[in-house]
Amino acid sequence: MENYFMCPDKKVISCSDCIKQCRRKERCLALPLLVYASRTRDLNRRHFSVTELLSPTLQMYLKATHGELIKPQSILPSAIGTACHAILEDCLPIGYAGEFRLESDGITGQMDCIDLKGKTLYDYKITSVYKVASMLGYSMYRGYKEITRGKNKGEQRFGLHWTKEPNGLHDYGDYCKQQNLYRILLAKNGIEINDMYLQCIIKEPESKLKETPLKKPCYLIKLPKMNDERLWNYAQYKKRVLLHAIDTGELPKMCTPKETWNGRRCKDYCNVAVHCPYMNGGK
Repeated sequence: MENYFMCPDKKVISCSDCIKQCRRKERCLALPLLVYASRTRDLNRRHFSVTELLSPTLQMYLKATHGELIKPQSILPSAIGTACHAILEDCLPIGYAGEFRLESDGITGQMDCIDLKGKTLYDYKITSVYKVASMLGYSMYRGYKEITRGKNKGEQRFGLHWTKEPNGLHDYGDYCKQQNLYRILLAKNGIEINDMYLQCIIKEPESKLKETPLKKPCYLIKLPKMNDERLWNYAQYKKRVLLHAIDTGELPKMCTPKETWNGRRCKDYCNVAVHCPYMNGGK
């Protein structure tokens, strides 16, 4: 299935044509990055990864049945993450294992790092300051806040601000489900896990950190355990719904506001949004 790039001037070109010959005077990215960006997975199969099942079912169905429209610049965080995983894989000490894939009941998962002796699962995430702050229990509020630095020091500014202290509400998003599903997969393959951690590396610059209560660019965050039976049944349900849609061509339900991040995912982060019949302008 042919995928396409959206050039910086908003023109569309097939990935294969772009890689053969740039349609502009000079490339927007080095050719190896464009080759990396053009690689997408074929979803016409009977098994799916944990990450795929935690994604919106409609999005996965559209990826299975349509070509993707990719903004090359958007893959840079993913490329950095892949490079980071490759570097850390070469740093595993004795008693650790990493970057291997397991399968059970048509669900697969690739674990980043396991301390086999300590029965601890680690996952590396290059992620946003917003996600890290939310996982640590900070939250945003709308209101007035005094400016404490710069030429406007002492003035009041209205807008979105972070709480100064954690409020006890830890929002792990799908990261918690992902790691717990990996833990269940490991257990089904005879490997017991007691603890799960995210090694989070914040992708924004230090200047962005100063706008938040965070003090450093890296955090090791412990994740809570979830109910095994309920979570595994949920993953199996998601697999059945996706398989049914692919097999029958029946369109899945519209993504929920939570799945679309209140529309931000559709606008900036979904490579198949152009094909979505639920969106204005979709085909």
